[in-house]
Amino acid sequence: MCDTFVALGRATPSGAPLFGKNSDREPFEAQGLTWIPAQAHPAGSQVFTTYIAVPQASQTQSAVLSRPYWMWGAEMGVNQSGVVGGNEAVFTRVAAERRKRRGRGEVLAPALLGMDVLRLCLERASSAERAAVLACELIESFGQGGEAGHRERNFDYDNSFLFADHEAAWSVESAGSAWVRRRVDGVYAMSNRLRIREDWDFASAHIAAYARDKGLSPGRGRLDFARTFRDQLYSSAAMGRPRQHRVQALLEQGSGALTASFAFDVLRDHGGRSPDPGRPQVCAHGGWMPQRRAAQTTSSWVLDFGQCASDRAAIAFWATATSAPCSSMFKPCWLVGGDAPAWLPSFPGARFDGSAWWRHQRLLRHARRDWKKFLEEIKVEQRAFEQQQLHALSAVREGTRSERDQMSQAAWNDAFELEARWEKWAAQHLERAPWSGPNEWYLRNLERQVDLL
Repeated sequence: MCDTFVALGRATPSGAPLFGKNSDREPFEAQGLTWIPAQAHPAGSQVFTTYIAVPQASQTQSAVLSRPYWMWGAEMGVNQSGVVGGNEAVFTRVAAERRKRRGRGEVLAPALLGMDVLRLCLERASSAERAAVLACELIESFGQGGEAGHRERNFDYDNSFLFADHEAAWSVESAGSAWVRRRVDGVYAMSNRLRIREDWDFASAHIAAYARDKGLSPGRGRLDFARTFRDQLYSSAAMGRPRQHRVQALLEQGSGALTASFAFDVLRDHGGRSPDPGRPQVCAHGGWMPQRRAAQTTSSWVLDFGQCASDRAAIAFWATATSAPCSSMFKPCWLVGGDAPAWLPSFPGARFDGSAWWRHQRLLRHARRDWKKFLEEIKVEQRAFEQQQLHALSAVREGTRSERDQMSQAAWNDAFELEARWEKWAAQHLERAPWSGPNEWYLRNLERQVDLL
């Protein structure tokens, strides 16, 4: 599950949009940062997504994406035009029917995953509005669906999207090939539930007829998208409502002072508690219960457009590139023109391979022995590191490409050293309980499968 938000206008000190997202997927489903170069493509060429091929655009943009290691598509990312986006799994009656049919053994036509749609939009769109329009066009033309789970089978869902650029933000929600989109203002949080009611700006053609064809009751007048298409059972199990309300409330409380640092805290939020796989928390920790097996925050992302270069040629953003933002550090990243970033960490694979993502998983193995004590131990160094990087980023905001690269590379190296020290401390000072219940058994079993034990 995921949480995504944007703050615009008077909600931020600079007036520039602020975007944040936690990507929640299955525990030990590695997710890394990928750089995609800008490319020209021959007429008539195709691009192969996770499950299907679609016509390729004549020109695609460079982008940095955060994506699961096995998937073509991305959970979140930003392109050279400064369009940032993320997707959310949403549970609709249309997706429920697909799952039932697949469960009966039917072979369904392959389609786009929501993550494929997001990547296609970021590779092609030069504005948030154009990205939102393109998402609707792709969903309507090629459909959506397919196995989106890593280990969980028949994990098929529809998607919502949030796109932002230097000026505006747009939300898209979908059910099968039906969609609605709206421009959003102020502070706006999305989670794993449909939230657009009758307040959409645009909708797919004949949307009421589409709903009736699916056996639904769209009512008369302007269609209430969430009421018509929401799968109440799955949406409740995903616990998207309390998380969305929590993020919305935090943003509204801080409105007028929302910065990248504030966004870090939002994405780390446990609702005033310790990390708990049994509760709906923004910083999610996966566990053995069925509704929590796809609920580990595996990567986090923040982009404050007020921190980007004034000429908009250099895009600054923050990424953990690791699980559990509560125990991670947000590192400064730059996307400049069409060149590969020098700071980019190695991309992780299916099992422990020494990459930054997997080294952090090894740290979490020790940290979960006593989350409260561990988080208290690292808090000062964690926040000091990020404040130092915030100041360093401001200093090179209008600097050269080389200065930005050096700043980011030094920050990532320092973060790796800090995490190695935290891991050593946790291994020495946190005692493992002899038996911690089914959740610990579940996680240890997964650790054996990925060579962490």
